[in-house]
Amino acid sequence: MSKWILKESWGVTREQLEPSGRGDRLGIARGVILSEVDQVNQNGRIYERREFEGALSRYMPTIEARKSIGELDHPLTSDIERNQLVMLQNVSHVISECRWVDNTFQGNVEFLDTPSGRIGHNIVEAGVPIGTSSRGFGELVVESKGNFVRDYEIICWDLVGDPSVKVSKMRLDEARKNNGTGVLQESRRRITSPPADIGRVLAAAHEVFGSM
Repeated sequence: MSKWILKESWGVTREQLEPSGRGDRLGIARGVILSEVDQVNQNGRIYERREFEGALSRYMPTIEARKSIGELDHPLTSDIERNQLVMLQNVSHVISECRWVDNTFQGNVEFLDTPSGRIGHNIVEAGVPIGTSSRGFGELVVESKGNFVRDYEIICWDLVGDPSVKVSKMRLDEARKNNGTGVLQESRRRITSPPADIGRVLAAAHEVFGSM
């Protein structure tokens, strides 16, 4: 059975943000939903907890070593090899202090003092909700009770502009087969609130890229 690149999104809002107290981090968003299990998500898929916990046990050393970094936006390509990599030039954050809360896997998103990290941090600080989106690969098994993900492997969690799962938002402290490549594009546009001070966001992005 073929494996697919799978991307699932949740949200992040300003209320979760707090100062980091460290020069290498801009801020920390606490209690952010990273994944949810045992229910159908908006992409029509089900991640059973036992399946996800197996993938998580293999990925936890990455979190514990502070290597669980992610990018600002998913890779804009269907290339399998690119989707399995985290490009350092695009890194915006690191995931830390993860835990289970009922059927959700939650953690902290620490915004790093990188070009992408500054953009992501300023967008959320301006009150614009963005999303955390898992990136992984696995098999899709269609059963009578739904589309189940099997043999799952976690790649990372990225920050995206289109949260696709309605239970969460980040507070700042589907499936479609593309020309036989097996890549799934899963983000869905959903505006949850009007942008606050969008001029500040654009100015921050100009400042970052203008200085490069």
